[in-house]
Amino acid sequence: MSSVKSDIKIKPQSEFPYLDDYKKVFPTTDDTIFVFYDTIYTNKDLTDYYDVLAHELKHLQRQGKIGAAKWIKQYIENSKFRLEEELIAYRHQLKVVKQTGDRQELSHIYIECCQNISSDLYGNMITYPEALKKLKP
Repeated sequence: MSSVKSDIKIKPQSEFPYLDDYKKVFPTTDDTIFVFYDTIYTNKDLTDYYDVLAHELKHLQRQGKIGAAKWIKQYIENSKFRLEEELIAYRHQLKVVKQTGDRQELSHIYIECCQNISSDLYGNMITYPEALKKLKP
């Protein structure tokens, strides 16, 4: 099984096949991004968000290793699994930003990542101070 499909598609968030399942557990907004199999589901233009794209591609890679449907099911139902997957994706996102050498951008995105992972977007599975420690670039 390939770890990342080479032909990544981008579709509207509303076409995410597990949207209803996700909404039963987590709040969503028009900015919420989902990934499944070979597709990123988003209402945003990710052209200028190379770091977010790196984050989502890491999720697709991880889905490729265990199977996309199995990954989604575990992600929704298991907060421990979800935390580990988000830590992996956010660390990758920060690594990509760090490679640019722009310390100001890295600092800004680091704070944003910590705020996101500690929010209700992911079920408040970690506190902000814990996120600062676990994601420190």
